[in-house]
Amino acid sequence: MRHVACQGESTISDLAAVLGVSLSAVTSLVDRLVSDELVERRHSEEDRRLVLVRLTPRGEQVLAAKQTARTQLIAAAFASLTPREISTLMAILEKATANLTKE
Repeated sequence: MRHVACQGESTISDLAAVLGVSLSAVTSLVDRLVSDELVERRHSEEDRRLVLVRLTPRGEQVLAAKQTARTQLIAAAFASLTPREISTLMAILEKATANLTKE
């Protein structure tokens, strides 16, 4: 849902590529999200063969609530760290991120 929120709309194939799963797996996932009224499908105006997925207002609310809960959980997890420990952690995370983005 975060990818759809960031992009505004996504195709099923885009979602499959981002998630690293098959088109049928994404279709099943989107079916469940549609039935829960979290996303909606629509056909592209430029190419009616393309199905676009976007968040519903309810989906936006659920995603915002989950992001708030995640932020609070992370804050609680690191609340007891000293400034020095935070600095060390940041250095480690920056190095790990750099390793992931090397080509």
